[in-house]
This record gives sequence, structure tokens and C-alpha cells, in this order.
Amino acid sequence: MKRMTAAAAVVASVLVVTGCSSSHGDGKDGGDGGKDGKKPGAGASKEPDAFGKDEAAMKAVAVKYRQAVHQRDWRKKCELLTQQGRDGKSVDECAATNVASEPGPPATVTVEGTPETVPASGKHIAGTGLMVTTTSDGSDGRHVERVALRMVKGGGTWLVEQDADIYDSEEGHADPVREALMRSK
Repeated sequence: MKRMTAAAAVVASVLVVTGCSSSHGDGKDGGDGGKDGKKPGAGASKEPDAFGKDEAAMKAVAVKYRQAVHQRDWRKKCELLTQQGRDGKSVDECAATNVASEPGPPATVTVEGTPETVPASGKHIAGTGLMVTTTSDGSDGRHVERVALRMVKGGGTWLVEQDADIYDSEEGHADPVREALMRSK
């Protein structure tokens, strides 16, 4: 009887150490029972409630913002900026500071990678960094523009706090979003 108990204890120890248990199911859902197939905490952030169910809403605002910039819809752009992002100006004042011009060619705007926590820097508060890519075809070929956005949530709404170009030289770095947002103060 003692041998059975000792053997059971050894097997249980091995299962605990290797992470094997029946609660992980077949491994297809990442072990968390989630529908997205990601393991808990599988993002760049250590603050799960900063993204979670709001991630889609945050990304949608980022895409609308960059579409407005590309289409030169300055009013919409300014509506999607925080007051700090508008340099303290009202939406009307912000829109008036932009030069009227023709909209860009049709473009595809996408969010790349995962959101990440970005610390405060310069005049900008801490937020969530995203890489947003705008791809358009012009008469002189395909254009790809990558920017880093610092997103903040206030009053239940995601807004853009900061918009910084990601330079080609930064794209090979480990964290081009953080680098661009921390560089651009």
C-alpha cells in the first residue's frame, strides 16, 4: 500500500511540474477555455483590463483616426484626439490648423501586432501603444506608412493621445512602437 501511495505522489508531482492536468483540455484553446486561442496574459501588456474586451474598440478608433488623416478629414481626426493630443485646442481650432487638401488615394488601414503598455513621456500620459499601417496605391506605386499611436481611455472612450512616425530604421528594432512614442515627445 505504501508503494502505491509513493508512486501516486511521484506521478502527481511530475504532472504538476510539467503542467499536465485535465483542466488544460486538448490544448487547442490555450488552456484557458478562451475562444481566441490565446493563453492568459499572452499580450505585451501586464495589465489585462487595459485591453481585454476593449481591444476591438481601441483598434477601431485607431483605424478611424488614421483613415481620417489619410483622407484629410481634419475635423474627424481632431474629434478622435485627446485634448492634449490637440495641444489643448478645441476640435474646431485643431481642425482649422490643418491645411485643406485633396484626400489621399483609397487606402487600407490595419493595426499590426499586439497592444502594449507605454509609460508616460514628456507631455504624454501613460497609455497603450499600437502600430497602424496605411497602404495605398498611387500613380507612382505602392505607399506604406507605419505610425505608432498612444491610445488612452477616458470616460469610456478610446482616443489618440500621440501619433508618431515609425522610421524605416526603427522597424528592425525589438519594439518600434515604444521607440517611436518615447522618441517623439
